[in-house]
Amino acid sequence: MDEEPMITKDILNKYTEPHRFYHNLGHIGYMIQAIDRTKEYLDFELTTRDREILMEAIIYHDVIYNIRNEDDISNEQKSADYYAEHAPIFEQQVYDMILASEHHFTENEYDELTSYFLDLDLSNLFLENWNSVYLTDVAIRKEYMSKIDSSIVMDGRRKFILNTLSPNIRIRSLKNELFEKKLSENIQCLKNMYGGDN
Repeated sequence: MDEEPMITKDILNKYTEPHRFYHNLGHIGYMIQAIDRTKEYLDFELTTRDREILMEAIIYHDVIYNIRNEDDISNEQKSADYYAEHAPIFEQQVYDMILASEHHFTENEYDELTSYFLDLDLSNLFLENWNSVYLTDVAIRKEYMSKIDSSIVMDGRRKFILNTLSPNIRIRSLKNELFEKKLSENIQCLKNMYGGDN
């Protein structure tokens, strides 16, 4: 993996599908920029090789994003399979990192680079203020509302925020008290917005 991964025309087309209000090229660009904003807080040195692996995983991890998954195969699995089929050079580590993005909110433990990748995927929750997090939440809801009734989306989003995100989110790889504080504040704001307890 000697070259920066290229965003092919097909990848570009997928990330610009009309239902993508959050899981689009903006999300990919944000994750890439977040590397420079966070790497100094890692417990390990990010090598050139690590960065190449990260770039591949970031570019491919949401390449498939279907709102209605009617075949019980996750978007993450489909994205990993797309990577395996289309990447110029297949890297097992990249494939495994894409699959790991399905399990943000589990107790699963991962290697340090995968843990960092998972942090980058949710980094707006600890890098940005509440207004930015709120707009992200609105964009995610719009994705679902493009295919599903809004009342169902709101109920599902409320359950996700209160029952899955709030009790299980954690920063896996970065050691920074400000990040932890901002994450806690933003999660509390999300809980308040969706009617959760303080």
